[in-house]
Amino acid sequence: MKSVKEVQRLLAWWLNQYGGEKLLDFGVLTARKAREKLNAEHDGPATSNRYLSQMRAAWNWGRESGLVPVEHAWPPGL
Repeated sequence: MKSVKEVQRLLAWWLNQYGGEKLLDFGVLTARKAREKLNAEHDGPATSNRYLSQMRAAWNWGRESGLVPVEHAWPPGL
C-alpha cells in the first residue's frame, strides 16, 4: 500500500503538468504524451506506470463519484 505522501507526490506531477487543462479535455493523446514525458524524465516504464496508475485510480474515483461523466472512461491500454 502506498503512503499518503507517495500518492500526493505522484498526483502532484499531474497537477503541475496539466493543472491548467480542463479535466474532460484530458484524452488519449494527452495521456500518451504524458507517458512519453514520464519515460524520459524517470527511470523508464516501471516508474511512469506508477504515475499513470495513480492518475487512473483518481480518474476512476471521480467517475464513480459522479464528478466525471461515465462516457469519459480512462483511455484503454494506458
